[in-house]
Amino acid sequence: MNETYILETVEQFSQISESDFGGNKVKRAPDNKTVYVERFGEIAWAVMMTEYKIAGATYSAGYSSFSQTVYINLAH
Repeated sequence: MNETYILETVEQFSQISESDFGGNKVKRAPDNKTVYVERFGEIAWAVMMTEYKIAGATYSAGYSSFSQTVYINLAH
């Protein structure tokens, strides 16, 4: 997953909401998190979030290759 795709996804998310973009899932993560812990049963791993500034708002986003999900939150 490249930075350009994640930035485009965050831009779409800021305008639309949670949905499916290009076969990858997009989910809202809790606000103000820089790391999101993704869990499947007894397995868990960290998804590192990167800040993006879109139209005056700051979002954090990270990609999980396991679930093919982009996690996005509003960063303050």
